[in-house]
Amino acid sequence: IQAKRVAARTLAEDIDDPPLKPLLGELSNPDADVRNYVAQALGKTRSPEAIRPLIKVLQEDVDDQVKTSAEGSLVMIGKSAVAPLVKLLEESKHIGLTIRLVKILGDIGDKRAIKPLEKVYNETSNVVLQNATAVALNKID
Repeated sequence: IQAKRVAARTLAEDIDDPPLKPLLGELSNPDADVRNYVAQALGKTRSPEAIRPLIKVLQEDVDDQVKTSAEGSLVMIGKSAVAPLVKLLEESKHIGLTIRLVKILGDIGDKRAIKPLEKVYNETSNVVLQNATAVALNKID
């Protein structure tokens, strides 16, 4: 496990264009540190192929740091992640996931997210979600 940790960390921190396929397989590694570094490295690939696996991390991983790394990677991937993120936002019933999605969409800053974010803002009674949505909307020009 230590060797995988070191390798994943090297890919996340030192390699500018890490290989996609080996990384995807390690998102299910039992070691949270490995998954965390892999989630970080996937953003550096900027590959649309990484979007669905990173979204799955947001939905299913038990480690908050791994989820946070997946968020950052989705932001790095950028505009190609907007449509699947909006779709998940519209379907989300989990407040924690919804807040993460709102933040990611705000950080990406694509105008396609404005209407779905406005809908979330208008339909929620959760103050934390409303605040996160207002911040996200303000980031989009």
